[in-house]
Amino acid sequence: MNYPAEVGKEISFVLHNYKSIDKLIEKRREEILGTLNDGKDSWMKSKTQIYGHTIEDIIIRIDEDDRISRLLSWKKLLDDFFFHLYVDDDYVLSSFVKLKYLENKNDEQINIALDLTSEEIKFLDVKIKSFIYETAKRMYMYDEVEVNKNASK
Repeated sequence: MNYPAEVGKEISFVLHNYKSIDKLIEKRREEILGTLNDGKDSWMKSKTQIYGHTIEDIIIRIDEDDRISRLLSWKKLLDDFFFHLYVDDDYVLSSFVKLKYLENKNDEQINIALDLTSEEIKFLDVKIKSFIYETAKRMYMYDEVEVNKNASK
């Protein structure tokens, strides 16, 4: 394995939830707005304020939210990953990703569809996650020191 276990879990999560990343971002925006809710009618007091906070404050808080920023980074990375995956015309690899992560098929179903052994399935999974991890590091999504510190715990 070329990535720490916690990283593998995060990569699995974003791959399995790729189609709903926009919904996760919207949900987080709603959570932020919910925390700013001082009173449902207070927004009517001023054209420039919502729930007692200025529009600018809310926009800044949403734009600077770490979870939203991270999800947006994952979306960009995975958009590029899927584009190149299908352009590169590797039938087995692209079919594997589609079945495992986009259609949430189990290993037995993948075995039947692609005639892969469990070792080959595991190899492809590690290969994909390793590639995504290396790409994420280049995008500064992982601090190598922090990852190594967490991996040693």
